[in-house]
Amino acid sequence: MKTKKNVLMLPLDERPCNYLFPLELMRDNPEYRLLMPERERLGKMKTPADPEYIKTFLLSHATEADIAVISVDMLLYGGLLYGRLHRFTSEELCDRLAVLGEMKARNPALKIYAFQLMMRCPQYSSSEEEPDYYEDCGREIFLLGEAYHKRKLGLPVDEDKIKEYEEKTAGVLDDYLARRRLNAEMNLRTVDLLGDVVEYLVIPQDDSSLYGFIKEDQQRIYSYVQKSGKEHLVQSYPGADEVGMTLICRAVLKDRGECPSIELLFNTEGVPQMVPKFEDRELGQSLRSQIAAAGCRLADKGEHSDFILAVNGVEETQLEAPEQESGDAVYNKDRRLSDFVNRIVREIRAGNKVAVADVAYGNGGDLKLAALLENAGISLDVLTYGGWNTSGNTLGTVISAAALSAVFGKTEGMKRFLALRYYEDVGFCAHSRLYAASRLNEYGCAYRNLGDKEREISELVRSETQDYLGALMPSLVRKYKINGCKMPWNRMFETEFEVNARS
Repeated sequence: MKTKKNVLMLPLDERPCNYLFPLELMRDNPEYRLLMPERERLGKMKTPADPEYIKTFLLSHATEADIAVISVDMLLYGGLLYGRLHRFTSEELCDRLAVLGEMKARNPALKIYAFQLMMRCPQYSSSEEEPDYYEDCGREIFLLGEAYHKRKLGLPVDEDKIKEYEEKTAGVLDDYLARRRLNAEMNLRTVDLLGDVVEYLVIPQDDSSLYGFIKEDQQRIYSYVQKSGKEHLVQSYPGADEVGMTLICRAVLKDRGECPSIELLFNTEGVPQMVPKFEDRELGQSLRSQIAAAGCRLADKGEHSDFILAVNGVEETQLEAPEQESGDAVYNKDRRLSDFVNRIVREIRAGNKVAVADVAYGNGGDLKLAALLENAGISLDVLTYGGWNTSGNTLGTVISAAALSAVFGKTEGMKRFLALRYYEDVGFCAHSRLYAASRLNEYGCAYRNLGDKEREISELVRSETQDYLGALMPSLVRKYKINGCKMPWNRMFETEFEVNARS
């Protein structure tokens, strides 16, 4: 029996999207297996992972690994959120970054693929995932960054408003900006490792805007990459929690000498020009970056592609998924969903492989699309489906899962992952999250903090999602069921379903 190659992965954090999704993609892979750190050692929310454990894990497994996919944020800061909270020095962070060089020294044949976020700057006031002071003046920090940036560009600004924001952020802005500068400096130091230690680097943007502190960081980092002559080794685009899957896909395809071709299919011609919520560029631009980052390519005209990527979007600004029942005629006009699904049906019946990226809404799937796929009898025949969180999260998830399925076949693990995406993206994100949130008062808890009611809320989410999709997508529920449910950060935003085939 052929020995499988080892893919060593250090995820962004312990949430299902970063830890469990990659495991699902690789669970039944015939040629590669994933080596992951112990989930309980990766911290939780604002509690960072133990840096010594991370170092020991990486160095102890470096010699047996063929490929490594590394979250530099986990390596440096102990996870996504602690990168926004830490008080580490430059020296401490450089020592941690040096672990990548030590891994390469121990195993010169090891191919290291890395990703490292630009620190975000949310547009709202909330300390749930930011420093405590962001609860009081997060909105003003964002607006101040936007105003400073516009002023540098010679654009009109309201100086009285700037003074107002400066007064509101006095005493905390220096702390925020010092961390931003240090984190951006570490982005540049990782770029320095490209070519010698790191094979390829993705610098995703977790929430972004046209102006502000993150845009200035972006420009600084882009300029540094260009001057270093390493543009061919870097991709940067809106995203975060999907990038681990994207780089696993790229690394495995590269190792096999594969570069799957993708044909694009849009429900309406204006979709590539939409600028999704939480992002700073047109969908078409992000799509090209995501395809390249995953190690795939657009099919040439007239070429038979390895799979079709069917993208469901809108020509207007996205609504949030829970708002879709009230979507007005302007939002829904010319979406041509029936024609879109009929084309998917024809392609599948012709023997072509089709994956569905559902970005018509932010933070959840399109209920009308799900119903049409079900009614056409093809909901389980697509390579994969995704419609969660941001457009970037969805695109990266769908492209990587589809590319791996196209190359290795649609394994049982991939079939289960498809079912999970429907349960989570359509059932939970678009419906039962809002339903359960509307009943939190009955349980005496809050959206951001479920307190000691996590078990009760998890069961409410599980049963409502199961029942709702039982009516909307009966063929799915006849074959797969939710065996377990947790709320991993003890809040309503994300869930952790255990989905299995019925016996």
